[in-house]
Amino acid sequence: MSLTNVEEKLISALAEKGPLTGYAIHKKEKIMSNAHWERIKETLGPDGLNLIFEIETEGMSKPYWLTGSGINQALRLQAKPELLEKYIKEIYDEQKSEPLLILTNIAKEYEISPIIWDYMGQLGYKMSRGESPILTIFEMLANVSEDMMNTMVVIGAVHFPEPVGRH
Repeated sequence: MSLTNVEEKLISALAEKGPLTGYAIHKKEKIMSNAHWERIKETLGPDGLNLIFEIETEGMSKPYWLTGSGINQALRLQAKPELLEKYIKEIYDEQKSEPLLILTNIAKEYEISPIIWDYMGQLGYKMSRGESPILTIFEMLANVSEDMMNTMVVIGAVHFPEPVGRH
């Protein structure tokens, strides 16, 4: 996935600072203008690349934060896993946070290239749609180098020791 510099800056800011409102994004943090924010919100939001979403809150503020794909992208951009963990625990319920916390734990333990993050993101996306994780893994492995395959096997063995499948 190819993002513009401003889009990457926004993903990194959300990873570092936590949820931000549109006002904070363009006035306080000065990441971009309000007009630019409106366009990027569409591009990165649920109807676009699905990297950010509006957090449901009471009141007038409408903070945005990272979806699972956004968290994966933030890790790809070298976000601090410890900060992401903190916000994941605050924003997501236990069921949704578990796979996201696995990603941050992997990021803390391994130096992972952006290419492998891309493959892991594809795997997570396909699994979230109910597609077979085994077929997805074989499709991905057919396109990676031996070094990347070895890294993915080590990560998988450490973090997913139980067989993956539908229960």
